[in-house]
Amino acid sequence: MKKTILSAALLVPAITFTSCLNSDGDNTQKTTINYGNNMCFNVVTDMNDPEHPFITTAPNYIIDINFTEGTGVMSMSNIKFTPNGSNLTYRLPAMPLTISNTDYSYNLKGSLLTPEGQEDQIMFNNVSFSIIERSISISGQLGYAPIYKLDFTASNLSNNYKISAFPHFYFFPADDIISTPLNPESDDEPYTYNNAVVRIVLTPDKTDSQKLTASLTLFDVKFNSSMSTVTLSAENLPVKVDSNGFSITTEEDKKIELKDAAGVMKDCSISNIKTRTFVPQGNTTMSFDIDLEALNPQHPIKPCHVNASLTYTYPKKDNN
Repeated sequence: MKKTILSAALLVPAITFTSCLNSDGDNTQKTTINYGNNMCFNVVTDMNDPEHPFITTAPNYIIDINFTEGTGVMSMSNIKFTPNGSNLTYRLPAMPLTISNTDYSYNLKGSLLTPEGQEDQIMFNNVSFSIIERSISISGQLGYAPIYKLDFTASNLSNNYKISAFPHFYFFPADDIISTPLNPESDDEPYTYNNAVVRIVLTPDKTDSQKLTASLTLFDVKFNSSMSTVTLSAENLPVKVDSNGFSITTEEDKKIELKDAAGVMKDCSISNIKTRTFVPQGNTTMSFDIDLEALNPQHPIKPCHVNASLTYTYPKKDNN
């Protein structure tokens, strides 16, 4: 199916399938998936010191899928097991390929894998990779936003490491964003909207690879039944990473400016942002307070508290 790409900065190219005719005349169906560089970073946990995971940037994973044989081979480069270690390259043996009947994801799993040329040096275990080809509609445009999930362990004679590839970009079809006025009147009730999209982008610091900032964008959202949908974002949010995911928590009651397509939204703000995302599952909780009274002075939007539980799955079809 042809997919419309919103922009190169937002989304990524679709998987390309190829068919090759080998010397024996057999028609082999295969594809290559590239995942890495500016698409993800690794979070590495030394299991001898599990409380202090660290970030390594720009890993690269190439997965060669052979549909005819039902296998996949993963090659990886720019892999580090210590913050100041050398960049290492590995090629794993073929793993069995399964294709889900529910989400149509491609899945590879392998255990006790010895990389080529690394006999008796390092062992890869609990290798799990999946990709779900998914499209998301944003402002009436259909964009390709696949879901990648990759983690594994690697061990040698003295160390055992858990490694998860964290995406830089997260898109969530927001099912049930619940807004409650901060100062409710007698007739005020919580308002639920389920036709928005939430995006979180994690950006590494230019001088310290262990630091990240985040931007939080809500596309086509509204917080009560009378307002029009808006797209707004907050930037430079603090991020804390651990071996299971990441969280965004802003300073209590500190107002953060909001932006739309035209720039800073004057006298509008967001505060008390709290998000928690589990990687690679993608399950996310989100809450914040938002003040958009200045957006439409003739019909002010009451400041409200917003919360949502987000997943990678598709939202409900009905609109509020």
